[in-house]
Parts: sequence; structure tokens; C-alpha cells
Amino acid sequence: MKNHSDKNTKQPKLRFPGFTGEWQEKRLGDICALSKKKINPLIEAINYKCLELEHLEQETGRIIGYTDLQLQKSIKNKFEPGDVLFGKLRPYLKKFYKPDFEGVCSSEIFVLQGKKISNDYLYYLIQTDNFNQIANLSTGSKMPRSDWHSMAIVGFNIPTLPEQKRIAEFLSNIDTKIEKLSRKKELTEQYKKGAMQKIFSQKSRFKNENGKNYPNWEEK
Repeated sequence: MKNHSDKNTKQPKLRFPGFTGEWQEKRLGDICALSKKKINPLIEAINYKCLELEHLEQETGRIIGYTDLQLQKSIKNKFEPGDVLFGKLRPYLKKFYKPDFEGVCSSEIFVLQGKKISNDYLYYLIQTDNFNQIANLSTGSKMPRSDWHSMAIVGFNIPTLPEQKRIAEFLSNIDTKIEKLSRKKELTEQYKKGAMQKIFSQKSRFKNENGKNYPNWEEK
């Protein structure tokens, strides 16, 4: 990456080789839109997976569960594979997700679709500090919610589609590495728990330097 330090331009400080020129400032409402698709669970025949806010893990982009649409009674937002979800209730929790399946979600979750930007790039844009600041210009005090009308008029500097693709690919590769490390950590923790159970139940015994078992444990 090249490092640009000119603060008077709309060029990013870090840039991949081969890309030049300034990024263009565009309003959020011009580069993405809220999906207007709704689903009534009382009349819908298909039992979609349903994501509520509690199913979105904070700041990771992962889901930690789901429920069934047929168990719901209120109107839900419909999403398609590749749409970008962002929790508008208590936005400071930074709950977001990009599903690879068709489903529905709580009305407290924005379903965003790129218009002049790719959904892959949009997914990373909503994780930036700039987006987080405008998402928290919310209404309500006890239960703050992001106000889309206020958010839509805020400008963001946006690169061309090829540069968007390059940035999204780079960040996606980092996410893949994080996911692998997280999985390795999870498996290591499971191994530790299993080892502890075997050791303290004496199903697994260590041997001394002569290859013999240590003396039997005594109850005290």
C-alpha cells in the first residue's frame, strides 16, 4: 500500500498500487438504500430463518443463533443473500452481519443494499468510526435508535468500484484469518476443558521421569 499524507485532498492515507485520483464525496442515501421488503409471519408459507438483535454478536459480524419465522407474530424485514444488516436499536453495540442466505430479521435491524457501491464494500463501510458516529445520532434516550433520515444526508468519500472491490477483498482475507484463529482458540479451550476433566477424575495420569505412575491420590 502507498501512504498518502496530503490532508487537503480526498485521497486516502493508505492506498493499493495502481489506484489514483480523489475519492468522490457522496451522501449515504445516494450510495445505499433501505430494503422495503416485509414479511408477515401470520400469512407467510415459507419458514425463513429469523434473526433478532440478540442473535447478532457485538462487533464481530457473526450470528450466534436464530429463530423460526413461524414462531413470530410481528412484521419482519426481508433480506437477501449479500444484503448488509445493521442493528439500529442501541447502535453503539455495533451489531452487523452480511448473510449468505435468504431470511428475515427484526424491524430493529436495517437491511441495507448498495446502490453505487458494492455490498461487500458497504459491509466494511458500516464498521468504520465515521459510520458509527452518524449511526449514534439517534432518537430516544432510554432506547436510542439510529435515524435513517439524518444518516442518509451525511457524506462519505467513496472510491471507484474496482478500488472498492480491492479493499473489500483485502479486508475479507483478514476476516478469514480472524475466523480461523477464533476457531483454533475455541478448539484449544475445548481441549483444555476435556484435559482438566480427565486429570481431576484420574482417567489421565502423568508419569515420573522413570516412566512410572505417580502415587495414587489420597482423599482428604
